[in-house]
Amino acid sequence: MDQQVLIKKLAAEHNGTLTHNQLINNNVSSYNINLALKSGLLERTRSGIYQESDTTEDIFYSLQQKYKRRKLQ
Repeated sequence: MDQQVLIKKLAAEHNGTLTHNQLINNNVSSYNINLALKSGLLERTRSGIYQESDTTEDIFYSLQQKYKRRKLQ
């Protein structure tokens, strides 16, 4: 599957907001992330958080993705 198509599919599944880890875990390379940023498909809203360019940022969802609660052991 083309990497740009995969990024669009992942963004649709995650309300237009993606984390760097979500992209890497789905085999999207850093090179292709940079291509998506340069082409305007994605824009960086925060460190490690990307938003589809044609959607508005849901700041609460974005922050929730960035600062996920870790389970205490």
